[in-house]
Amino acid sequence: MTKLSVPLVGMHFHPPAKAIVASMPMGTAVELVVEETNQYDPMAIRVAVDMQNWPTDAIEALEYALMANFGEQYSASELCCQGMHHLGYLASSKNKKTTRGGPGNLEVIAMADQTGWGLMDLNSTFALSVEGFPMIDIELPDETLHQ
Repeated sequence: MTKLSVPLVGMHFHPPAKAIVASMPMGTAVELVVEETNQYDPMAIRVAVDMQNWPTDAIEALEYALMANFGEQYSASELCCQGMHHLGYLASSKNKKTTRGGPGNLEVIAMADQTGWGLMDLNSTFALSVEGFPMIDIELPDETLHQ
């Protein structure tokens, strides 16, 4: 099975993304969308998480992270009612510092294009690198489902 692990970057531009990521369980499904109108990179891949499906056992950790970072500006219950929340972006392939020498957005797009799958079809989940950096693991779906 083809798998890529790509760093998640830009969380500080999308509060309270850092608090969400700090409490996000490993393996949480995320959505990938090419953001063609991005003024910095028309191939940027936005990473979002559906807060309505936030695991019940992670809500307490989310509430703590929100309170520690933002006081009462955000609440877990409000975020969970809002649905999709923009976390950041897959690291740009053009910036080897942010990809830490590994794959980035262009490799993910190439993987989707070469296989005929769309980005939304890829199995994309939250992970952490060995060093503790937030990552997105991206795998091709089961070939038996592709028609």
